[in-house]
Amino acid sequence: MLFDFTPETKLSPVWNRRYAALRVALCAVFLAGAFCLSFRVLFPSQTFVFSFANPGAKSNTIFQVKDESGILPEKGKLVSEKKLFWNVYFSKLFPRASVRLTVDKEKYSLKGSRVILRKSYHSFSYPLDESPLKFPNGTFLKNNENYYIVSREKLRKFSSLSTVRALDFKPESFLEAEDNEIKNTSFGEIISDTKNYPEDSLFAIDNAYYQLKNNTLVPFISQSAFLTLYDQKQAVEKNEDFLKNFPLSDEILGFADGTLLSYADAVYAVSGGKIRPFDNSETFLALGFDWSDVIAASAPEVGMYEKGKPLTLSDPHPDGTVFSDKSNDSLFVIQDERKKLLAGKAAIRTYLKKNPVSADSAGLETKIECRLEKKWRIIGNYECVLLIEDLFQFAGNEYRFSLDPETDAQVKKISVIFFQDASWTNLKKTLAILKRNILINYGYEYP
Repeated sequence: MLFDFTPETKLSPVWNRRYAALRVALCAVFLAGAFCLSFRVLFPSQTFVFSFANPGAKSNTIFQVKDESGILPEKGKLVSEKKLFWNVYFSKLFPRASVRLTVDKEKYSLKGSRVILRKSYHSFSYPLDESPLKFPNGTFLKNNENYYIVSREKLRKFSSLSTVRALDFKPESFLEAEDNEIKNTSFGEIISDTKNYPEDSLFAIDNAYYQLKNNTLVPFISQSAFLTLYDQKQAVEKNEDFLKNFPLSDEILGFADGTLLSYADAVYAVSGGKIRPFDNSETFLALGFDWSDVIAASAPEVGMYEKGKPLTLSDPHPDGTVFSDKSNDSLFVIQDERKKLLAGKAAIRTYLKKNPVSADSAGLETKIECRLEKKWRIIGNYECVLLIEDLFQFAGNEYRFSLDPETDAQVKKISVIFFQDASWTNLKKTLAILKRNILINYGYEYP
């Protein structure tokens, strides 16, 4: 049996009105919260910040903050007409960016100071290195009927075509090099010995590949690794008896820098003797890589490397990455934080083993700008909005900002907010993206 102890309880008229008002207020709060949440989902924004009070904090999401001399201004102290630079890494295409700087004291003003924005890839903005491009040791080159091998980083000429044939090298395996590819190159001794192979010669024995180093045979971890550095026909085919002529090295040769490998659920980039996993697929795509270039690796192929830090959206491309410049159809390879031009057919054959990352030098020159204005909402805030849709034509995940202060100032904080306008067009775009993500998550193909 259930007991009801309040069968006759009734609210007084005053409390009844209060109760009704409270219900209305709770409904209003719920609806307002739902509206705000829906607005943020349907019209998203993303904020990036940097605090001069805590420049080393992990919460900082703005990078490479420096002045014209390449130094982080101490405590945010800016000097008139001395530019401040900073970078933001962002992969989504939001049409507007709000730039906000908070000065330390009310006496400082940034009103009228110009903010300039460019877009590209960080690595593509590296300075051009005009020194001669180095070919991998063991590469065969041919120029004006002269035959060469790259040995110990020097170009060694064969005394004659008969010398080439006597060593079982195939003349057709030599890459045709242009004059500009071999000039200014360091040359070694001429090869006339037909009984001993030059250093760094390549051999293929029963589907295994080796390189001659210091009179020992150094094996490649796999054929896949060999082919990221050389054409298959550059290796001299030998039988197993050839292995009796040289001791085997304990060293193992791996993949070329810039190679993309997959193993288990991870994708890696080979760089500097290490493999670095991409932190997610967004980073992989934002850096301009192509899934078709990923090589499925085995446990031994991955296990030979030390695992480095994950590649994130703010990291530069690994060494060995090749860029294709849309503006002038040039190709560049990244080496030691420099760009090197692939100026000839031999260089292109050597380094272009996969699809290049598409970039555009025009993006480094095209700029949009706005001027800071004081905002009354918060004391010391100066803000302006950049319309960045004109930069969408340029590939890249790096937004390169610069500030040209009109007067001396001391900045506490930089904020950059990428956002979308609340419009019917943007609403339809967001709904389409949400639909695509839901279908993909449930295993459906989306056109």
